[in-house]
Amino acid sequence: MGKKIKTGLLTLLILGASAAVTAENLPDINELRDLYTSNQRAQVYELMKPLEAEFAGQAAYDRLFAQAALSQSRPDEATWALERLVLVEPRSLSAKYLLAEAYFQLERYSSAQRQLDIIKERQPTESMSNRVARLEQRIQQRTQPTHLKLTTRVELALGYDSNVTSSPGTPLDAVPEGYEEDDSVFSILTLRQRLTYTPIDSISLFAGYRFRDTRPYSESEFIRQNLALNFGAAYRADRWRVSLEPTYAKGWKDGEGEFDEKRLAVNGRYTLDNNSQVLGFLSRSQIEYDQTPANDGDFNLIGGGWAGHPLGAQLPLLLVATGNYLFTDQPDSPVGEFSGFGTSVNASYRLNAQQNYFVRFSSSFRSYDCDGHPVTSCDSQREDLQLRYSLGAQFRFASSWRVEPRLTYIDQQSNSDPYEYQRLITQVSLRYDFDTWTR
Repeated sequence: MGKKIKTGLLTLLILGASAAVTAENLPDINELRDLYTSNQRAQVYELMKPLEAEFAGQAAYDRLFAQAALSQSRPDEATWALERLVLVEPRSLSAKYLLAEAYFQLERYSSAQRQLDIIKERQPTESMSNRVARLEQRIQQRTQPTHLKLTTRVELALGYDSNVTSSPGTPLDAVPEGYEEDDSVFSILTLRQRLTYTPIDSISLFAGYRFRDTRPYSESEFIRQNLALNFGAAYRADRWRVSLEPTYAKGWKDGEGEFDEKRLAVNGRYTLDNNSQVLGFLSRSQIEYDQTPANDGDFNLIGGGWAGHPLGAQLPLLLVATGNYLFTDQPDSPVGEFSGFGTSVNASYRLNAQQNYFVRFSSSFRSYDCDGHPVTSCDSQREDLQLRYSLGAQFRFASSWRVEPRLTYIDQQSNSDPYEYQRLITQVSLRYDFDTWTR
């Protein structure tokens, strides 16, 4: 009982003082260590997190906060504190070991090994040497040439769609009474598997598939299935990651063929610092439509963006912002080829290891043009703007299970009335991740 009262008083004192403390007035670090050693590590993390802006750079704070962050599976936050710590205490082998552990959890194995090499050069104690050897063995297990990893995921979603047909696409003058937006309850079943082979730390090869079955429960809509097969390779240096990913996808509508797609994509990212990354991507797709072959053609996408923590280590807020340009080559399309810019902004807030909340916005503009188009009957100056808003959350429980409620609103605007529509989608997904198979 005395320990609980003491812990409660310490919590109130630290949280109440966090807005006014100065760098010379760090709360009793010994009491925080006592909490940590008594297996109340989550509480230590929650107590110390709001104080980072005031105490970042102080060795006592950075060391204990990093240990608490690692215990809560937050190696990114631990890395920021430990990189500060090794600058303040360059001779501290324990700080370098903790930094190596944080790098390992971030899968930055070469960076982790460099810290361990420095430790071995400085004649560590027998205890430290044993810890280094154990971590090196873990690194070797992750990077050995025969390392295989198979991941499997199953997800079931149930929801309601206010306009399951997405767009009427029928001229208003052809239907004097106008058109009706068909609503429906729906279900989506998704199965994903990926096998990854890592011959060395910097290169990985992968192959996998995704199968999706979508079933609206209305008379006007079809059951759809989609199977995508993808494989490729990724190269990763200390700050770079580049991947090349060919994909083949096949779609069916009510049991009959709907489309075939062959796509080649290149994705890359460069880590600027602990808080941000620069993104780049491009792809080229060849799509053939079984029911509307006039729309066959090539679709090209190029874009880039930024991902990171806009508030640094102060809040577990992740922001991803991208922009892209899409253009097509559809020589037989009766409405002309289209091109346009798109944007996307995703913000997610990780409340704790079990809860994550997100807000997403995207826009895409398409301008259809017949200038120089080989189809002589082409006569289109159509322009579409689609705005998409989403918000939701993800709750993890029992390690392998996740529940994700989501609300999405789509507003399609066009200078051609038949292509304007609104759509509201509400759904709840239940996801199960099987244990990763490794060898």
